[in-house]
Amino acid sequence: MNLDQSPTAQQQNPNLERLIKLQEVDKIIGQLTELIQEQIPRQIKALEDDFTSDLAKLKHFDEEVSLLSKQKKALEAEVEDTKVKIAKAKLKLPEVKTNVEYRAILKESDNFERRILKIEDEQLELMEKMEEKALQRPSIESQVADDKARLDKLKAEMEVELKSHSQRLKALNEERSGIIGAVEPDVLASYDKVRKQRKGVGVAQVKDGLCMACFQIIQPQLYYQVRTTMEIYQCPHCDRYLYHIPEPKPENGETGKKRSKKKE
Repeated sequence: MNLDQSPTAQQQNPNLERLIKLQEVDKIIGQLTELIQEQIPRQIKALEDDFTSDLAKLKHFDEEVSLLSKQKKALEAEVEDTKVKIAKAKLKLPEVKTNVEYRAILKESDNFERRILKIEDEQLELMEKMEEKALQRPSIESQVADDKARLDKLKAEMEVELKSHSQRLKALNEERSGIIGAVEPDVLASYDKVRKQRKGVGVAQVKDGLCMACFQIIQPQLYYQVRTTMEIYQCPHCDRYLYHIPEPKPENGETGKKRSKKKE
């Protein structure tokens, strides 16, 4: 091994360079796939669920109004029925022969009259509720209409976004096909295996003797080899392929300043 080899030499290894690029592409593909298959559909469903809830509230509101209307009609029918009973009771009065019968009929008629008064109070209460509901419904209808317009607008925007992401994903998959076609099959197979096992990351930077993916210490000899040779190596802990980014060399002016300070 040539110890004078440039620290950047390992970056020129074709397989490693392609794996680094492949990792970048795979990362974006993963993000776009999640957007297309999970995030955007989940957002659309949440909007649709909200609107469905609005419709359910409106339906429940109308059911309450319908119930009040049925109760009102039932009370009206009861009033008419009670009036008929009062009339029939009064028709019996000329035929009674005893005071007991007479008082019983009057008491019955009085009870019917009181029932009518009570029903009228109930009718008044129902009418007030129905009037209140009638005032509330336009506001609810308006809210539902606004929510529907908002839903349609956001869905249209998301459909455009979805189409854009899908087009980009297609282009990235084509780019990926071009990259993997130039990577040695055994290296590619190892990369894909590790990537699937390691949360989508098959390549990792090594810095200051650490694998920046699993944060485990790399043996000094391996760290040196990663930095100085054309070979490609895998982390002994997580199996990811390792690459090193050399520290930028200081400019001559900065070096001269540092030396001047030391002399002082």
